[in-house]
Amino acid sequence: MRDLFEEMLRPGDRRTIITRVLLAIWLGVVLVEFGVWLAICLISGEFEGPWWLWSVLVGGVVVGGVHLAVRKR
Repeated sequence: MRDLFEEMLRPGDRRTIITRVLLAIWLGVVLVEFGVWLAICLISGEFEGPWWLWSVLVGGVVVGGVHLAVRKR
């Protein structure tokens, strides 16, 4: 496990850094949206549809596509 984290934190080329930043931004947005959704559900006492899943799915496809495109170069 330690090797995995060392590899992830190792400096890389510009494309690797860009994909890591893009992944971090996407994960941050997903966490904020999930937190807002959870707060809305807890405050209102009703289960709202998980609208944040759209960002998870679409953003995941975009980030994954960029990652694959960069890796194949």
